[in-house]
Amino acid sequence: MSKWNEDYSLTNARVSRVLGYGSYAGAEYSEWNQSWNTSNASPDTHLSGDLEVLRARSADLHRNSALISGATQGLAVGVVGRGIRPRAKAISGVDAVQDAEIRNILDREWAEFQKTACADGVTSFYELQNQAVLSMVRDGDVLAIFPDIDNGKSLAVDLIAANRVSTPQKGPTDRIRHGVEYKSRRVSAYWVSVSEDSTTSEHYRFPIDRNGRLNARMLTRPMAKTPGQSRAVPLISAAIGRVKDVETYAQAEIRRAVASAKVTGVLSSPDPQKIAEAWSNLQSGNELAETYKSRSFGQLFDAQIMSLASGESMQMFSPNNTNPGFGGFIETTLKQIAGCYGTPWSVCFNILDKLNYSNARTNKTAARRVYELWQSVLIDNLCQPTWELFVTYLWANGKLPGVRAVTPDLLRCEWRTDVERWIDPAKEVSAAGDAIALGLASNISACSDIGEDAYEVARNQMDYVQWRKAELELRGLDELDLGFVPSESYRKTESETETVKKDETKKPEESPDE
Repeated sequence: MSKWNEDYSLTNARVSRVLGYGSYAGAEYSEWNQSWNTSNASPDTHLSGDLEVLRARSADLHRNSALISGATQGLAVGVVGRGIRPRAKAISGVDAVQDAEIRNILDREWAEFQKTACADGVTSFYELQNQAVLSMVRDGDVLAIFPDIDNGKSLAVDLIAANRVSTPQKGPTDRIRHGVEYKSRRVSAYWVSVSEDSTTSEHYRFPIDRNGRLNARMLTRPMAKTPGQSRAVPLISAAIGRVKDVETYAQAEIRRAVASAKVTGVLSSPDPQKIAEAWSNLQSGNELAETYKSRSFGQLFDAQIMSLASGESMQMFSPNNTNPGFGGFIETTLKQIAGCYGTPWSVCFNILDKLNYSNARTNKTAARRVYELWQSVLIDNLCQPTWELFVTYLWANGKLPGVRAVTPDLLRCEWRTDVERWIDPAKEVSAAGDAIALGLASNISACSDIGEDAYEVARNQMDYVQWRKAELELRGLDELDLGFVPSESYRKTESETETVKKDETKKPEESPDE
């Protein structure tokens, strides 16, 4: 581009901005957006003045707003449910008997460990997962502190509230941003206030690694940070003002509804002047005052009772009803809140009564993708690190017989989660059967889609068959005695059995010679 063309282009761009139009409509300046103040400062610069206020307001809404509290609880149920549970995978290099023994030990020890996995000694690991989700929603992030298993004394995990992770007044403050210490642009440690409410200047320093093992990790809600941003903001930050408006609007509508429920009367008198004079001179004892002494007043809550004098009448009327647009305002607000949570508003607030099967399934499928995203945060940053420390701790204490070293195979596990059950069981089972028949799915994936473990289902089925068979033999019964309708293969097997019995009891025919 020539110098003249370059100058002309720059001049044209400046003129366009002055005149109110440009290459991008969003960059236009007009009377409608002249009060729109923006800033290109770094993400952490924006956090410096607003993060504490956002956390405080978010916490207040979680305590006092049924909408926010209910939406967060619904998200936690969808993400954690009964708990994100581990299942040890097969271990290579050992025979089947030893593999089964080790996995049984891991399952048994984990069942005991998870009951009091938290550092407080009473909170289970699955309750800890719920606390992590709640903290990430309310505050944006939460710090997980893992045990030092080298001392052999503790195998407990602790969660530190976001407000305690802060920058100390002393120390390498030039390398710390919002409690996160950096070294060569990499996170190296977290600084945690000694007091629960961050009122003291004393801080603990928790490095990321200790003796080559994970020591601390920040759990951040999904899609919460941009490059260069050290901390996350609360999930509902974009809707905090609108949620607060709902309370104000609701209070105004309640007052309006109370007013509309009242009955108002207009008193008509034959001679208002004489009545006014009589009431002003009740103490004088004149004849007119005595005439209206029978009038009496009674006071009720937010109402008044008055008797009428002779010749008076009362005309009654009521104000208009409450604002019919209130429902639309609430619905719009619910959709904005659900947008922050990332789930359809019908699922976020459990409003499924007016949806048909297809819409309900579509909405629940969309919500499930969000749940899986949150589950990946928990599994990668809390569950799997805890499992690896747990297995290493058992091995170091000699509780895994025959295991010479901690290998990657030993640390692998599958994390099982609760999945929303069928909306229409007949359609869901039919679709799963068709998918298996066409080779698009397996029994394992079909069970996983409804939150079940295919191996556990198969074991339960075999255990039930063995138990049923033993009970029938013990009682001298068969399936037909219980009203059981046998399948074709069952009838075929029974028919063959009867044929064999008849052949065995049939007498041999005598030969002609005899």
